[in-house]
Amino acid sequence: MICNTDGSAREEYTVARRNFGLPVTWLHGVWWCKYNARGNSRAFEDQVLSSADPAAAAGKRVLDYLRDCSPEEFYDLWGWAYQGDSGIGLRVVDNNGSLVMDGFSTGMSAHINKLAPDALAPDGYELPSMEDFNRMFDATDYVWVMWGGTHTLRNPWEGHKTVKREQRRRNDITVGSVQATDLLYTGMSSPDFPEYEPVTWYGPGAQWDANGIKHSNHYNNILFSVYSPEGAGWFFAGPMTALYLQKNGAGNNDTRILRFKKSPVEYIYE
Repeated sequence: MICNTDGSAREEYTVARRNFGLPVTWLHGVWWCKYNARGNSRAFEDQVLSSADPAAAAGKRVLDYLRDCSPEEFYDLWGWAYQGDSGIGLRVVDNNGSLVMDGFSTGMSAHINKLAPDALAPDGYELPSMEDFNRMFDATDYVWVMWGGTHTLRNPWEGHKTVKREQRRRNDITVGSVQATDLLYTGMSSPDFPEYEPVTWYGPGAQWDANGIKHSNHYNNILFSVYSPEGAGWFFAGPMTALYLQKNGAGNNDTRILRFKKSPVEYIYE
């Protein structure tokens, strides 16, 4: 702060604040959060924070942590999805032998993808746009996510066109009386930037009616929350034997996982 007109005397102040940051990894220009939202999606205290990142504490990538963690730890991260504009997470539970999202309802008036990008996010984070997802998902051919491998982007990001996939499954997760088999999680990364760990996708399949989340005899039809005023979106479609990425915005009632990105930093100069 300048204290006189010629600038010869100054006072300097250091401003410190608690870091509530969410752990992130980088892919094709986007800082993706490493974990899905859980609990109250707007509340930092409900999220996995950088200061308490279980994968980092174990010295592992999230992809490897999900392989090695206990079933209870996996369920704690995996079993959350969202509807509408409340930001209150729905939990996967056993309802008379079927897995459902606890609190699921029909007649939702709000479509998550049509909300403002920061409507459900903690301060400093927001939903990735269709363009952001396209830098990872939008390939020149079907992306078969039940296998590992690579796919080629339809529109390369600054010349980088290849996305590497690492796919794994868990078969030891029990919710109530239900054995949830073939729970898929997959990491996507750029071989051009090996210093960054993959963006790892996991979470329950979408629920869109009273039958719960088990469709096509598996639990992996993940519907992604995407910022899109037009209501566009992305989806893991098909049965486990032919699971692939599909552009699909779905409807208001459909449950989605929430995965935020870090918002651009805003600077104020005076």
